[in-house]
Amino acid sequence: MRGLLREGDLPARLGGDEFVVLAVGCTAEEATAFGHRLIETIGAPYDLGSGTLARVGVSVGIAMAPEHGSEAADLLRAADAALYQAKFDGGSRCQAASGDDLARLRCLVSRSAAEPALQSAAA
Repeated sequence: MRGLLREGDLPARLGGDEFVVLAVGCTAEEATAFGHRLIETIGAPYDLGSGTLARVGVSVGIAMAPEHGSEAADLLRAADAALYQAKFDGGSRCQAASGDDLARLRCLVSRSAAEPALQSAAA
């Protein structure tokens, strides 16, 4: 991944198989192009030897400031919503955050927060 970064881009591992790249001064078009390069590069087959090839699936969610938030937490939520939409749409794709993604994420969060209360009430 580092070979695809511009000077000044800051990559970080969030945990598990999730990474984030802070790219200051990046346009939406540049972010999308970077996402597609990531998918192509990381998703290329790896030779494990003995003729065995392995592939890694890559999905990318993009959030831009100030359109999707001005605080880091808001931007991460927006990128996460876009990422899950990319996975839902079949994976191996790049998705920019949208208001619909954020609304669906809020609905899921509200629903998962309400489930324990509903289960307690039903018991």
